[in-house]
Parts: sequence; C-alpha cells; structure tokens
Amino acid sequence: MIAVTLYTWLGLNVLACLVVFLVSILRHNESVFIREGDDEVQWLQALRHDRTQQTGKIA
Repeated sequence: MIAVTLYTWLGLNVLACLVVFLVSILRHNESVFIREGDDEVQWLQALRHDRTQQTGKIA
C-alpha cells in the first residue's frame, strides 16, 4: 500500500513537471512569434481571444 501511494505521488509530481515544462515552451514560442511579424501577432491575439472564451478569464 505504501509503495502504491509513493508511486502515485511520484507520478503526479512528474506529470506536474511536464505540464510546467510544456507551458514554458509554449510561452517561449509565443514570444518568438511576436518578434517575427504582424501575421503571427494577429494569430496570437485570436488564439488568446479563443482561450478567454473557453476559460472565462484573461490568460
């Protein structure tokens, strides 16, 4: 029982680290897109608008 709890806890920690890692990569890519040109900026604004509609709050 203790082993199952330990593995579950470790699994959740690894999953949380992966989520944070992926979010940091996505945010880095957004900043790269913003530097590249106006088309990407418009695409990002549309993406952020979609995100605010889904979550109900500003990202």
